[in-house]
Amino acid sequence: MVLVRVEIITPNNLKIYINFILKMNIGFFVPSAWFLYHTIEYFLHRLSHNPKSGYIYKIHKKHHTIHYPVKKLTSKIYKTEYTYGISDGFLAHGPPTIANIDKLFNTYKE
Repeated sequence: MVLVRVEIITPNNLKIYINFILKMNIGFFVPSAWFLYHTIEYFLHRLSHNPKSGYIYKIHKKHHTIHYPVKKLTSKIYKTEYTYGISDGFLAHGPPTIANIDKLFNTYKE
């Protein structure tokens, strides 16, 4: 015989359940999102240093050689070039990022 405890949610204990669920979600999703973001960023940066990545490599090489050469690694404003008002960095890294997020979303979708 299996005994199952059924608890009725009342207005008094509803706040306790909601607070527990919110704390559990924040404790799980914030570190997970941080880790996922930095993992994607790391692999895109690695891809940027690979000549086989084409346009991404070209933009990143320009970033290191023209905008931020070895003797001038910092500046007060971020230097980049724009194509149709969109930064080259976004044009290079935006589509792979969106594709990866879409793939992750659709992989775990029910």
